[in-house]
Amino acid sequence: GVQTCALPISASDGTVAPTTAMTDKEGNATFVLTMPEVGESSNVTFFVSATKEGYLETTGQQDIPVEPKIFTFQLTPATFKAGRDETLTVLVTWDKTLVDAALITLSYNGGQPSTNVTDVNGTCSFVINAPQTPENQFNVTLAAQKIGFKPKQVTITLNVLPEEGGFSWITILVMVIPIVIV
Repeated sequence: GVQTCALPISASDGTVAPTTAMTDKEGNATFVLTMPEVGESSNVTFFVSATKEGYLETTGQQDIPVEPKIFTFQLTPATFKAGRDETLTVLVTWDKTLVDAALITLSYNGGQPSTNVTDVNGTCSFVINAPQTPENQFNVTLAAQKIGFKPKQVTITLNVLPEEGGFSWITILVMVIPIVIV
């Protein structure tokens, strides 16, 4: 390698520090490249020139792929009592790191869509009133977005316990069928 060669560098997006470095005795230089936060797969192009007195200037470029971060969700609790207002807590992470300031929208059949923002602990909460269903389950849909993350939407199945003091629809059918037949 060529020693004490000036290497100015720039990027199409993101940041580079330092913007110019000198090569060491092996002809190497070190730069810190900070990639931009992206919401979809993209490329960042880095441009570099090598200059030293007595040498021809050389330029080059390199495309480096940049991928967005992807959310993961954890919901607690997983079981709700039908017909009661209860709190659903959503934990949002990326690569085991808590994600704050993510915009989370929750929707489900029988409920109004609502939006919340995760706190520094990566959590936000929603009050839901679980509907009674024949399957004793219901689906919630979560949508998340934040700059630097790929927008994500998932549907998660939660469990429902029958309303207190009431009969499940199966119990009612078992009681009504003999009455209708008689």
